[in-house]
Amino acid sequence: GNLIGRKSKLEIISKQLKDCKSEQEKIAKAQSLIDIDIESLKELLGQKESAIKKIESDLNDLESSLMKNHLNQTQCLENISIIKKDLVDTEKIINDSKSTNFESLIYALSKYENAILICGGILKDKKFKVLDKHLKKVKKIYVFGEKTKPWSRYFSKIKPTISVRTLDDIVPKISEDLKKGKYQNILFSPGASSFDQYQNFEDRGNHFNKLFRRLI
Repeated sequence: GNLIGRKSKLEIISKQLKDCKSEQEKIAKAQSLIDIDIESLKELLGQKESAIKKIESDLNDLESSLMKNHLNQTQCLENISIIKKDLVDTEKIINDSKSTNFESLIYALSKYENAILICGGILKDKKFKVLDKHLKKVKKIYVFGEKTKPWSRYFSKIKPTISVRTLDDIVPKISEDLKKGKYQNILFSPGASSFDQYQNFEDRGNHFNKLFRRLI
């Protein structure tokens, strides 16, 4: 299509130049045609640049909306998010059961430091390397689920890692951790699907809430 358009345009220009009576007239005509073409090109590029900026703006708005939605759906355990200071020196227990992929796990990791991370489930992606630079704030990791080997194989090279089968198995271990007073946050952000042990992420989140109220 573009090739045919350019060919037709060249034919028109060629005909216009043939109608010129002198070389000087041909040069002047050619120059005017080139100037017109350049202006048209500038206008077209301007339109495309404007369209690109609009798309970028829409994408930024969408990203902000998605982040806001994720935060709204991340439960901070209203009733137990702040553990009493006279019991342990832990500030928050964060229930981010909606985290079902590495993208949402990475976002959660960026928000909390000096944390115990709890994750596991059915992996949607096994490219663990994307997590490398986001684990600096994590002090210890618990992995749960039917298949924990891929998780523990990766995490154990970076941080102290303990693998268990269920969330129930984690509670007594974390209870001992908290007595040592080394951790500021408990971050439950599975980073994987819940279907190996739960009906959905909400079922998983409710079970987490029930279990971790025992720590108060």
